[in-house]
Amino acid sequence: MSCVSFLLALALGCSALPLPPHDDAASATEAPSTTALGPRPLTPAHVDAIALAGDDSGIYWTSPANELWVLPAGSPIPVRLASDPGVTDSCSTPTPPLVAASHVFWVAGNRATLHRTRKDGGGDDRIAITTSGNHFTTDGSAIYWTALASDEAKDGSVVLSLREDAAADAAPTALVHTAPYDGISSLAAVGGALYWTPYPTLATIYYADIWAGTVEALAGGGAGAKLPGPQSPYALTSAGGDVLFAFYPDRFTTGLAHFTTPGEPQIVATLPPDDGFLAGLSAAAGWLLATTYPSDYSCGQPPVLHLYATPLAGGAPKLLETALRTPAAAAPQGIVFVDAARRLMALPADQIERTVSPVP
Repeated sequence: MSCVSFLLALALGCSALPLPPHDDAASATEAPSTTALGPRPLTPAHVDAIALAGDDSGIYWTSPANELWVLPAGSPIPVRLASDPGVTDSCSTPTPPLVAASHVFWVAGNRATLHRTRKDGGGDDRIAITTSGNHFTTDGSAIYWTALASDEAKDGSVVLSLREDAAADAAPTALVHTAPYDGISSLAAVGGALYWTPYPTLATIYYADIWAGTVEALAGGGAGAKLPGPQSPYALTSAGGDVLFAFYPDRFTTGLAHFTTPGEPQIVATLPPDDGFLAGLSAAAGWLLATTYPSDYSCGQPPVLHLYATPLAGGAPKLLETALRTPAAAAPQGIVFVDAARRLMALPADQIERTVSPVP
């Protein structure tokens, strides 16, 4: 699959990120063995997940069946918290849940509904019906997400906001309205500002024209400002006071970068060309974690994700794991992911330096 085809697919609201098969019949009765060094299993049950997040209360994930699950802290037994009746798009981008103080925010695989689910399973509110709700973030007090300004892409996109504790029927506030035909490819909130990466929904055959070479920011209710950055930024996320993102230095390569508000962008690493697309980005213990998938991936194939770690100060990417089924997420339990055997695993962050690459 070419980069242009991938980006055109993303512009139409469908990306090439892999999803686990729906018909796995593997047994979940055997607990995997553990080792002193390396990832350890968190539960003996096999986990059917597409995206993960976690905090001190547990590890949360969404499934191909449009369900929200949790492995509570200290328990080996996963619990289903909520479900959505929508039909999952097999090529839709898996969006990690957002874990708040007492709730988890998540979108189903069809990206049609934004849910707010109590961590204790005591309730599930559908707080928004979205049309492009693949990108959402929080600053700890409010939730932000993207949608088309109307049913037509030519009217641009909007960023909507709602307090995390708002009533289920409360109306969201529109904060950003992009120019006609402009979409939003990623979203992050940090340091009192909202950041997003734009892209034209009507792409040309010229790769450099697919996305603008800037990150845009909105702070304090004022007008948005374009921030300097490498060409074709995307996959914004935040960690502490840092804004993390990926970019395309050329059509075959993915670069990783970050900046601290209001600092200049710093290029951290360039990933191997064969791992040309980013499936997830996070940070832990001074490391930038990038989950990638091969440039020849197409929808319907089993996932074969790779996990790289690079010091945030810069350096060569270190390959930690291969054949992951989900992007890795940084959590108090460690670097968590689902492996090829559908085991929910955690790699302690302090072991990254000592981890030996699985590929010679």
